[in-house]
Amino acid sequence: MKLSFSKLTPEIRAIRKLFLFAEVDVELNPFDRELPELEVEDCVLVGWKTVLVFAGRLSHKLSSDPLAAAVVMQWIDVESPGDDALHDDVERLLRLVEVEFEKHNGDFLCDHTLNRSSAADFLWRERLLHIKATWGVDAETYPRTTTFLECDPALDVRDDEEDQSDDERPETPEGTLPGTLPGHPPSCAIA
Repeated sequence: MKLSFSKLTPEIRAIRKLFLFAEVDVELNPFDRELPELEVEDCVLVGWKTVLVFAGRLSHKLSSDPLAAAVVMQWIDVESPGDDALHDDVERLLRLVEVEFEKHNGDFLCDHTLNRSSAADFLWRERLLHIKATWGVDAETYPRTTTFLECDPALDVRDDEEDQSDDERPETPEGTLPGTLPGHPPSCAIA
């Protein structure tokens, strides 16, 4: 398989981590088209959501249960504010995520339907890390979101593996990926 993309976005980071979790080798190919593409056998999948869903199913992080899959897709469809978004839009999104954790008192966004992490958690961890690096996240205002950022969605099954992703998003040249992904805390329980 070959993943082609023009910019290393939180969505591409999440896709890459889903493939790493699934232990699937993917060739990374920087290119200049707007939408990312994944070449699989004789098929080309276009668009980050399409590729994320494929990676989610391949990694068993997108349930075959219709309700659970719909809840995950609902979170995948929530738009993340761009780097030029208004501060109020970022705060509104952070409140939405915080309220979701409060509703079901879980470790991951879709705990109430899956009881484990999902493709949405891989995506939103990367998005929220990007928001934290770009906008800052007040740990006291968003304690559950802050705890979520300290977790690795892969820990619910493979807690012996190291997630080496940077918590602070580095300045990465477009089309390149950092060589390593920092250690994770031993527990991701939300108090």
